[in-house]
Amino acid sequence: MPSTKPARTRGRPPVHTSDEQMERILVAAEQLLAQHELDAHSMAEVAKQAGMSKRTVYGLVGSKAVLIEKIIERVALKALDLLDAKVSSTTEATDLLELFLLSWIKAAHTATAVNLFRLVIDERKSFPDATRDYFALGNIHLRARLTQWLKAQVTKKHLVIPDPAFFADVAADYLVSRPLMGMALNAEFKDGGQKPTVRVVRIMKLFGLR
Repeated sequence: MPSTKPARTRGRPPVHTSDEQMERILVAAEQLLAQHELDAHSMAEVAKQAGMSKRTVYGLVGSKAVLIEKIIERVALKALDLLDAKVSSTTEATDLLELFLLSWIKAAHTATAVNLFRLVIDERKSFPDATRDYFALGNIHLRARLTQWLKAQVTKKHLVIPDPAFFADVAADYLVSRPLMGMALNAEFKDGGQKPTVRVVRIMKLFGLR
């Protein structure tokens, strides 16, 4: 009678590179942040979610502060890939700008982003560098990249924007920063009832782009 036992797999278990393990850690941390704010036991929780030991997580990440910084960078830069798309006309530039702004809103207003905002505020005394990085990466870097892209489109005569930096500042404040802070503090943003698409259209119309 043939055996019904599953055949054993030969060889060593797969070895994951440090980059692959880091990706697992960051994905695990984001999954947890999507559910709730990480607390003092977060490193152990992240390790469990990632399916590895706490020692391995600390060996790769180093500290909770570094983990926070890496999550911040990952969340903040997600929308920027859109600006690498090739643009050859005013219509394409306008459509891409709207898509970028909408993606920026969505990335910044997820449960992950809101809980990350709360985490950064709660941990500001323990990890002041991480707090500074949060606002630098989440605001200064994104605004600078958007400003750079807008200037390029103005130079190519695809868009007419007298002050690209001002546009980026207004967009970041109205579309991202104020609503995110309101959500993190459980406060109602004045335009909180407006859909993201409506807020983006308002910005575009304000600057004569629609």
